[in-house]
Amino acid sequence: MQPSTSPIVGRPAALPPCLLDPDRAAPGLANTDALVVEDDDSAVDVAEGLLRMLGYRTRVARDGHAALYEVSRRIPDFILLDIHLPEMDGISFLKVLRKVREAKDVPVVAVSAVYPPDGPVARILEGLGVSQYLSKPFNLEGLRTAIATAHPAGPLSPPEPSALDGPFREWGLPCTGWLDGRQLRMIVDGARPDGLHVLAAPGALSRGVTCRLEVTVRRIVRDAMNETIVRLLVRVTGPAGRKASSERWHLEVQATRPADGLSTIIRALAD
Repeated sequence: MQPSTSPIVGRPAALPPCLLDPDRAAPGLANTDALVVEDDDSAVDVAEGLLRMLGYRTRVARDGHAALYEVSRRIPDFILLDIHLPEMDGISFLKVLRKVREAKDVPVVAVSAVYPPDGPVARILEGLGVSQYLSKPFNLEGLRTAIATAHPAGPLSPPEPSALDGPFREWGLPCTGWLDGRQLRMIVDGARPDGLHVLAAPGALSRGVTCRLEVTVRRIVRDAMNETIVRLLVRVTGPAGRKASSERWHLEVQATRPADGLSTIIRALAD
């Protein structure tokens, strides 16, 4: 592969603690369980993708009855609720939920593609303790704002952009590597046609070694979450500086799958 003079694309940053230690959550996002109540497959994919971008663990229920079962298993930190559901709709579910002593105060963000946010349904929802009501399709920023408002005492309040965006914006792209049988967690924070820059825990990499990487690229396209796993064989060619609790390394790409995977990474970092 020919060397390139193209500038590195990306945003250098310190490595977030959650990727240094997989058992530690990002600041303010620990033990956050979101229940998605939605019957449409594509809407579930979008909702789960956006919530994961905000650092949430998610569960899914396809109607009100299934949602009540999930609540009985474990009280969620917050609920993203579609109003138009089969079997038991969102309003009927809320009426039952508010009678359950342990769950009556669970924050709820309601969504709908049918009922306008300024109509009679919104007033009914307000009477059931739902102040945040989004029209479909909604985006990441709208959802983040609604959650922070609905759940002011929770992990998203006060909003900290670096914590909320996690690796998908502020830090770069999450990456898992394998070196001599060891699994490493890194972040790709820059890329160009001939190689990558990664942030790794101090001592994780050394010059001259070859390792395999899997880079997760998640993007919202036409209100749907698309995920691509890019697999690369790379050679560690040298350090590129220290970033707080991490080291920045340059990796020379030897092979990539899918074939356009490196271009996918470059585009994702540039977005």
